Amino acid sequence: MSYSGQPLKRLEDPRLLTGNGSFVDDIRLSDMLYACVLRSPYAHARIRSIDVAAARLLPGVVAVLTGGDLAGVLRDLPTRAMDLKLIVQIISPVVGVGGLFFGL
Repeated sequence: MSYSGQPLKRLEDPRLLTGNGSFVDDIRLSDMLYACVLRSPYAHARIRSIDVAAARLLPGVVAVLTGGDLAGVLRDLPTRAMDLKLIVQIISPVVGVGGLFFGL
């Protein structure tokens, strides 16, 4: 029997639809911090500078990190780019340093 195109019974639906689901945002730990990621609105751009001074002065901000701060700390992530005739694995940097390019 082919499963392609067949409906699958989702076991999690009753729990989610009745408000009994558990989500990452429901977790509360002491001294817990939240992270925010600002993505570039440009698919291909040169990063000339990033001024984070104002962000660091905001109340409650513990740290502001840029690609320069994280260079060499985070490994690149493998991603898959799909073309109709070809599937290619691309190694993408986690953060931009000096420039950005998203696409094939």
